[in-house]
Amino acid sequence: MAYQYSETRKHILTPERVIHDMKDDASFGKAVAPFMLILPPIGALLATGLFALVDNGSRIATVVSWMVCGLFWLGALMIMAAGVFILKNRSKPLRPEDIHIVKRRLDTISYNERQPTSGRYSVERDVFYFEGMDKYYPSPTQVALAKEGDMYYIVTAVEGGTHPIRIYRADAYIWNG
Repeated sequence: MAYQYSETRKHILTPERVIHDMKDDASFGKAVAPFMLILPPIGALLATGLFALVDNGSRIATVVSWMVCGLFWLGALMIMAAGVFILKNRSKPLRPEDIHIVKRRLDTISYNERQPTSGRYSVERDVFYFEGMDKYYPSPTQVALAKEGDMYYIVTAVEGGTHPIRIYRADAYIWNG
């Protein structure tokens, strides 16, 4: 049985509503980024202290241990740079002209499709394929309510973009943009 709204209960979809909804998506990065700035230097400082306490008498072992310590600091700097990047990009307020919304039909729902990860392994995820768009990874609720052929409003970052950022069911919303 398909999920359907009646015409009298449809919500109004505006660029402002989409931006408001997307602010909730960015809250995780804003919460994690401060820890990315604080914890890595503490860890690198602890590693430096540990290497300074260890004296095994060999000059080569001392040089190697300080090189490893330098790698700790390099890793800490990289994590801190990522934290600064997240804070900088997530703190810019979105404007209605920063997003573009198109209406598309859901062509295919692929259940448990294997998706490669950064490592050797892959994960199984449900995927939506819309006409002329890249893959969209829906939530379990979105999958439960969807069927092939449903119409959706697709949010992209730029006009003509093919990467869906967010989706809204066309039978649940009236576009007012």
